[in-house]
Amino acid sequence: MQQHFKYLIARVWFLINLFFSLYPPLYWEVGSSQKIVFGLPLSFIYFAAIAISITLSILYAYWEEASREGWHAC
Repeated sequence: MQQHFKYLIARVWFLINLFFSLYPPLYWEVGSSQKIVFGLPLSFIYFAAIAISITLSILYAYWEEASREGWHAC
């Protein structure tokens, strides 16, 4: 894959995470919902999914930068 395309993936992923983590009406809708999914409240699943996505995007960006500079990240 081209380097610019990998950089673009990380940027878009960060922007999507930013939108889903900071958009208040979405927070309000999920937070006020009493729905249960897989035995867990929908708000817990929403916040856990956001946390996992943010963590993975940071790890991807770290891995990508490490591979670009030629040193081993792990």
